[in-house]
Amino acid sequence: MPKKHIVSLSAVQGEDWQVLLEVIKTAERIAKEYGLPGHKVVFNVGREGGQLVDHVHLHLLSGGKIELP
Repeated sequence: MPKKHIVSLSAVQGEDWQVLLEVIKTAERIAKEYGLPGHKVVFNVGREGGQLVDHVHLHLLSGGKIELP
């Protein structure tokens, strides 16, 4: 969890991108540690995008088959 308050993915600037990279790398490490066969990494951006918490974060989702059209 980043210590610096960043409201949303759309507000990331400059050096904040390095923090976000570490968050994504951590999600991937956790997926490997748990042996997830497939997963999604989701950022909700803004209220219209489903973001309810005003702090950038991601959702690591797994556990259902991801259907492709």
